[in-house]
Amino acid sequence: MSQQGYVATPPYSQSQPGISLTPPHYGYYGDPSHAGSPPGKVHYFDLHVIIDSQAGSCHHHFSSGSCITFVTSLKSSPAAVPSNASPRYIRCTTYCFPCTSDMAKQAQIPLAAVIKPFATIPSNEFVPLFPQTLFQPQTHVYNSLAKECVAHGCCVTLFLFPSQYVDVASLGLVPQLTGGTLYKYNNFQMHMDSQQFLNDLRNDIEKKIGFDAIMRVRTSTGFRATDFFGGIFMNNTTDVEMAAIDCDKAVTVEFKHDDKLGEDGGALIQCAVLYTTIGGQRRLRIHNLSLNCSSQLADLYKSCETDALINLFAKSAFKAVLHQPLKVIREILVNQTAHMLACYRKNCASPSAASQLILPDSMKVLPVYMNCLLKNCVLLSRPEISTDERAYQRQLVMTMGVADSQLFFYPQLLPIHTLDVKSTTLPAAIRCSESRLSEEGIFLLANGLNMFLWLGVSSPPELIQGIFNVPSFAHVNTDMTLLPEVGNPYSQTLRMITSIIQQKRPYSMKLTIVKQREQPEMVFRQFLVEDKGLYGGSSYVDFLCCVHKEICQLLN
Repeated sequence: MSQQGYVATPPYSQSQPGISLTPPHYGYYGDPSHAGSPPGKVHYFDLHVIIDSQAGSCHHHFSSGSCITFVTSLKSSPAAVPSNASPRYIRCTTYCFPCTSDMAKQAQIPLAAVIKPFATIPSNEFVPLFPQTLFQPQTHVYNSLAKECVAHGCCVTLFLFPSQYVDVASLGLVPQLTGGTLYKYNNFQMHMDSQQFLNDLRNDIEKKIGFDAIMRVRTSTGFRATDFFGGIFMNNTTDVEMAAIDCDKAVTVEFKHDDKLGEDGGALIQCAVLYTTIGGQRRLRIHNLSLNCSSQLADLYKSCETDALINLFAKSAFKAVLHQPLKVIREILVNQTAHMLACYRKNCASPSAASQLILPDSMKVLPVYMNCLLKNCVLLSRPEISTDERAYQRQLVMTMGVADSQLFFYPQLLPIHTLDVKSTTLPAAIRCSESRLSEEGIFLLANGLNMFLWLGVSSPPELIQGIFNVPSFAHVNTDMTLLPEVGNPYSQTLRMITSIIQQKRPYSMKLTIVKQREQPEMVFRQFLVEDKGLYGGSSYVDFLCCVHKEICQLLN
């Protein structure tokens, strides 16, 4: 049974000195060169890491040549696996599993998959036919209500418009456990925020969704699913129950060894979701993945995906805040980062001076992402962030897919003053640091929840005129939340860019105009994640030095 290939665009990239913030490119056995594989020969998933971003690169879907059969299923019947799922549906922390638990313990790289069963597939892709108490609910009422909703297949989506504390940690439990979505609009003002609310409401109603869902993740022998993270409810250790699951929700699953894996047999993962369509039909959706296994640590590191790792680390940490001190959680994250990199240096890297920090090609951006996670308000309390906002962000991250969590922790920063008005592509993203801003520039920042347009005090008057239809920087109205429609190339191109960024994200982002050296700039600077935090949190450079010191201590 042959199937077509997936065509996909990788997430945006940011540049760093000396290393590339370009996500890895995935090559799948789906191209014509593999079409003639002999029957019975299984080609396992292969990961190819490239240095430069390749816009328009492909996620290839391949036919394995033979079917993989799992004995158990939701209906206790064999489930045939024709081929691998698109990475839109399943992303792994590594695409080459260690053969033994000892190898896994030595590397300390988590083995996990981020599963997004109802992920949206772009039109040009082929779809195969086949302190703890702050985040704890303050009453058991909402937990009981959520259980009843799940039992009756009722999904709850909640829109909040708070002007003061409303206990999001308790209220948000119902949408979290029923597969719904939580929306929150702080200090809602009709004339400024109504469009954002209407966009969210429209998207929530129109999104692809399945009801009364039961998901089960099966594996081949040698390893098993041990932990699940997401907006889910579980009555037992195997069945993930969701009153509803939509195209924006992902469940992250962690795996552990219970026996030795063979290099010849590989590691097989299957996700099966039994659900009801909006038309009342009961359907079974299956996604499959076959991975390499290796007894060499170098192969394990070579096939790691940093974006999926950060998704797992974030969800496991945000789950742990319910019962562990924040300081302990932060220390665990730093220690595991150091252990992973120390193991690579000891067992895989070429000999080098102790003063030199050696990172695997596939993990060069891990420290910067980990520092962003550690500085998030859920793990690092800040006086200007309310408890409700921290609980809100925690619940959002728990259901995020890989692309959304990547953008959330490391925002996209685009130089608008260098726009090519004749091009239809986004300008190259730059590092999220104050050092990359300039008084003569205009920059757009987005993290999936917020969008800012930062104006330097010496912004070119022709750009100000073209975008805002006013003569100078001083005349720009910072109260506007929508860009004016001005009939010129600058305005049209910028509006197109904001529209492209917004279309890829599940939440409507309210636009905030920020002028350099004015009070609202303090909020904007919180999203420059490579810099030292105003209320704590290391800069990227300082964190890199800290990790390097930890690695040296481990090796000594």
